Amino acid sequence: IKAILKRTGHYNGEIDGIWDEAAQEGFWSFVGMENLEERWAPNDHPELIDPVLLEFIRKRFGAHS
Repeated sequence: IKAILKRTGHYNGEIDGIWDEAAQEGFWSFVGMENLEERWAPNDHPELIDPVLLEFIRKRFGAHS
């Protein structure tokens, strides 16, 4: 996810596999731009990403273009 966020300009940190606050902020910005806010609840469970949302992100943004 961090690599996708970095490629799309929503995250500038290390690609290290840690779901830290900077990654969560970048992800919130990303889902907002894609109108997917209803699929993620950062205030309730920021560590959980809806499986449908995750699959959509991987299919649409996972491959390098």
